[in-house]
Amino acid sequence: MNEMYGNDFEEDFTYENNLNSSQIFMIMVGIFFLSTIGTSWLTGYFLIEPVEEEEEIPYEKQYNLDKCKNDGDKENIERNILLETTPQGKICIKYSNEEEGFEYWSDKAIDYKYLETAARKYVNTFSYKDLYIDREKELKEKIEKLKKQIDENKKIIEEGEEKKEEEEESVFIKPKKQRKKLKLKIEKNDLVSDRANKYIKRGNFNDANWYKKSPKVKEKKTISYKDWFFTNNKGDKEN
Repeated sequence: MNEMYGNDFEEDFTYENNLNSSQIFMIMVGIFFLSTIGTSWLTGYFLIEPVEEEEEIPYEKQYNLDKCKNDGDKENIERNILLETTPQGKICIKYSNEEEGFEYWSDKAIDYKYLETAARKYVNTFSYKDLYIDREKELKEKIEKLKKQIDENKKIIEEGEEKKEEEEESVFIKPKKQRKKLKLKIEKNDLVSDRANKYIKRGNFNDANWYKKSPKVKEKKTISYKDWFFTNNKGDKEN
């Protein structure tokens, strides 16, 4: 009986040792797994920069003139045609020297801002930068000039008031001069560009001359001298 008890004790002791070894193994695997994940997360968080999604540029803001050239062939400008898809439909657009503006063909009404974008793409494509009137740029320059003019006008008025006080103190009476009305503020009418691009609608998209299919031309049959000779001498042989 003592022997049996001793055997049972040894089996229990061995089982406990095996269980502890399994637990240690699982703990080591867990530590390794967590350390690997932790290292990867820290590396990604501190070293890898997040990828910023590019914002989609609205159609009316596309095709700026920063890199546009002005060395295109203008002798054949009437042949240069652009087919473009706008948010409001397809258009054909080209420049007309006679009209000094852009002609276009479309099935729908196209907003002016979208025609401006199509025109910018046209001048970028064919290198005709000087044909496009940049209203935003010209308006900005106009406002800057007006601000300088207003500052100068304010100085003129201040100097005039000082002279008026001196004249009133003077014994001699001088005839009053009519002052020209000076601009002192920017008004609503000033916030418009003095020039703008001209767009002329000529018809629907399929009405464009270059879009129509050219009529079929009958193929000319070429005849060799040998064929001609036998054809002409055929009648002679029959006679």
